[in-house]
Amino acid sequence: MGMCFEAYVGHRLNEDDINRFCDELNSNKFKSINRFVNTYCSFNNTRVVPDQLVDTIDLIGPNIISFMFSEKVCRIHSYIRWWEFLIEEEIQKHLRKVSFEIMNYFNSSFVIYVPDTGALESYLIDFMWKDENKDVNYMRNWLQENCGPPKTRIMDIYKQFDKYWGSDGYFIDVFPDIK
Repeated sequence: MGMCFEAYVGHRLNEDDINRFCDELNSNKFKSINRFVNTYCSFNNTRVVPDQLVDTIDLIGPNIISFMFSEKVCRIHSYIRWWEFLIEEEIQKHLRKVSFEIMNYFNSSFVIYVPDTGALESYLIDFMWKDENKDVNYMRNWLQENCGPPKTRIMDIYKQFDKYWGSDGYFIDVFPDIK
C-alpha cells in the first residue's frame, strides 16, 4: 500500500449543511471536482452517500475522491498517489483546483496537503476524532512545531534517492495563482 493524497480544510458546516454539500456534489455543482473525476476515473456512476461513523461524517464517492468531516475540519482524500501529486503538474493542477473550490465553498483561507500514511505529517487525521476534535489552525501549528515550516513549493516535498523516493514535509496552499 502506498501513500495517497490528502488535504485538510477548515469548515463551519453543521450536519444539514454537510448533507446539502453532498446533494450539491451529486448534482454536479462543483466544476473542478467533476473535471477531476471525469479525467482520472474511467467510470463515475457512483452517487455520493453520507455515512455516519463514530466521530465523523464520510461522503464516500465519486470513486476517486472522498470527504471526511469532523466538527471543524474536512479531509479530502484521493486514491491518486502522493508522489504523483508532488511531481506530476497536471495531477497537481487538478487537485489544487478541487481543493480551492472546496476551500471557497467552506469560506476557509488555506488548505494543508499531507500524505495519508507513512509520514509524521499524516498524523493530522488523529486530530479529527471526537476525543481530539481540533481545528485546521491547530493542525497547521502542530505541523510547524513537529515537522518544521511548510515547504515553499509542493515539489520540494518529494525526495528522490538511488532506489526509492521519500516524502519530507507538507504544504500550506493559499492559492495565489488561482482565482
